[in-house]
Order: sequence, then structure tokens, then C-alpha cells
Amino acid sequence: MSNIDDIKQGVANAFYEQMRQGQSFLDYRSEPGQTPFAHVGGWPVGPTGNMYRDWKALQFLVSSTEHNMDHPVWLNSEQCSRNGYYIKKGQTSHARVERQYEEGKTIVVPMFNGSQVRGLPHPQGFELTQAQREDRNNAIINAFLQKQEPNITFDEMAAPYYDSINDMINIAPRGAYERSPERGDYDQDMFRLIAEAAATRSNVLVYDKNDVEGQYLKILREELVAAQVASELRIGYRPEHQYANLGGFLAEHRPSVERLQEVVTDANTIYRAMNIPSLERQPIPARPARVSSIAPATEEMAPQPQQEQEQPQKQAQAKGRARSKNQEMTM
Repeated sequence: MSNIDDIKQGVANAFYEQMRQGQSFLDYRSEPGQTPFAHVGGWPVGPTGNMYRDWKALQFLVSSTEHNMDHPVWLNSEQCSRNGYYIKKGQTSHARVERQYEEGKTIVVPMFNGSQVRGLPHPQGFELTQAQREDRNNAIINAFLQKQEPNITFDEMAAPYYDSINDMINIAPRGAYERSPERGDYDQDMFRLIAEAAATRSNVLVYDKNDVEGQYLKILREELVAAQVASELRIGYRPEHQYANLGGFLAEHRPSVERLQEVVTDANTIYRAMNIPSLERQPIPARPARVSSIAPATEEMAPQPQQEQEQPQKQAQAKGRARSKNQEMTM
């Protein structure tokens, strides 16, 4: 295997082991309004504030979990120095990604977490109130329904589910969730159903019902989509009940890197098909240049008022000593 193949295999092995122990990032729940996966700083972002996607995101989340790193930013040494920051002494890279050039050349680039960088601040976003989140989420939901035109039924007594044969979303109205908190969260359920509808409209793998491993990978794909949605919209994250058996199965059977990579890519494809706009985030600020503690030479060399007063006195004393010396020589 090539170097990058070894790296991907290591990521897959670490991810399966974390899932077996119930310690992967997908095992951590969050409430609406909270930052999902806060134990690793949240969904990984670059120095521009944009969220990483696909395999890079998985690798960074797995690495942050493995090495107890809690900063969301991942960057290479070039990006670090370009913004005026320095990697802490003794730190080593815990993630490596591919960089491809137009001429077809591929290199492996070491990446560092923000917790390994001296003084790197967290990226700043715009916090929304609960009412603002609801308005934004309703707008995204309505836009998807109008553009993709799935059928939808709002039934006060319905459990949320997606009927792929009839392309039908079944869910209780938002008001029913508000009146009965035990139902769960309306936005979490609705966006999961929208993700299922988006999957039928995307060029993603359809797993055969007899493919047991594939059925478990489908559950993993759904959780990866839900995790990205929760991170972007702050609607909270809780894994579905099917997830409970996922870690044990994957840890025992360990699907190939190729199948895991296919799951990650398809999850990103479905997420993009949902047309969720990214929240505006600020890039990390460039580190201000150090201000020298040495005063400018013009100020340092300027005589102080007291020195100006003492100077004529010293000159007069010197002349007096010279006269005394001449007098001694003529005596």
C-alpha cells in the first residue's frame, strides 16, 4: 500500500475502535443551540472558517478524539506561518491529507490542530436566537420542499418516517412537538426525513437488503449526514436507536477503507443535495505584529531637561580645573 493508503487504513481502524468503545464523536449528544461535538471543539474548520467535508472531516474528528484535542481549526504549517502563528515546540502532526496539483502530482501534507498552535483563537460566527434559528430552519425546509417537491403529510398522530415508494414525508406539525416535548425535536426529525428524500434524488449507493454490512453502513451514512446538519444549523444531535448496534458490528467486521470512504463521500453528496446554506464565519485573525519595547533612536538620544541644565555647569568646572593646573605649573 502507498503512504496515503496506510494513513486511511489507520483512520478507519481508529474510527472503528472508537465506535466499539462508544467514544467516537457520534456517541456525543447535544441539545438545540449547543455546539455539537464540543468535546473536540465542534465540526472541524479551516483557517478561513469554512467547514471541512468528506474524508478530511472524518480524519480530523477521529484524530481529535484520539488525542483529546478540543480546537475546531485544522491547518498546515504554511497556513499557520502565513497568519503569523507558530506551532508549539515539540508538537507532531496527528493527521495527514492529500494535496493534488493540476499536473497530477499528489503529496501528503501534515496537518495540525489549533490546540497545537500558540495563541490561535477560535473562529467567530454569528449566534442566533431560538426564534431566528426556527425562522432560518423553516426557510430551508420550505425551499427544499418547493424545489424537490416531495409529498408531505402533517399528521398530529404520525411518527416521523419517509415513505420512499411514494416519496412521502410523514411528520407531526411543529406545534405538536411544542405541545408534547416527549416527541423529541421537530427540526432534528424533519431534517433527517429531508436527508432520506435527498438520498433518493442523489447519485449515491443503494445497498441491497441482503447486504448486511451495507445496511449497517447505510445507518452510518445517515448519522454522518445528521452530524453535519446539526453542526451547521445548531439543531442538536442525537443518534437514532439503530446506531446502538452499529459500533459493535463495524468493530467486529471492519469494512474496507474503500467502503468506508464511499460512505463518507455519499454522506457529503446527500448533505449538498439538501441545499443548506453555510452560516457566515469569520476567518481566524492574523496575529498582530509584535511592537518593539525599544524606544525610537530620536527619542532615546534626545537630552533630558535636567541634562541640559547640568551641561553648562560641568563645562565651567572643567575650565576652572584647567586654570588651577596652569597656575600650579607657573609657580
